Amino acid sequence: MRVGPLLGGYFTDHGTVGIRGARHCRLAVVFYLNVPLGLVALFMVIVKMPKLSHDFKGSIDYVGALLIVGACVPLLLALTFGGQKYPWGSPVVLGLSSMFVVFTILFVFNEKRVSDPDHPYGIVRQQSVRVGKSSGLLLIDVVLERGGLSAACSCSLDRACKPPPAGWQRCP
Repeated sequence: MRVGPLLGGYFTDHGTVGIRGARHCRLAVVFYLNVPLGLVALFMVIVKMPKLSHDFKGSIDYVGALLIVGACVPLLLALTFGGQKYPWGSPVVLGLSSMFVVFTILFVFNEKRVSDPDHPYGIVRQQSVRVGKSSGLLLIDVVLERGGLSAACSCSLDRACKPPPAGWQRCP
């Protein structure tokens, strides 16, 4: 049984905690618990992971990377601000949406032009890639959204449950 979500809910719910004489708020305790675990995991990766060969002969498409970031950030901001902070038809949301369209078009042109693209278009023609991507999207939708993730969210938001029961509902 996984106890991570349950312990996270417990530490988030039970106020401030004293660590080395200092009082820390709820989420800081969860952070301070995860930092040592992350450092142990990093140490294990550095020490135990076998050395990998570096026979990569291609080049890195820095322009493509900047263009995809330039497309994703305005899209996420438009979806975040739209209907919440600004109306959907406001100049801010429409401007962010048009930035997304422009950067996406520039990204597509750049990927067709470079010799070693980040996202080669020929790979989409392979049936295994199409089936894998579509089944992955289905898995994310059915399992995460309809299953465990929505159970914890609905418990903590809709029914006003405390964090430990919300974490408990996420455990399979």
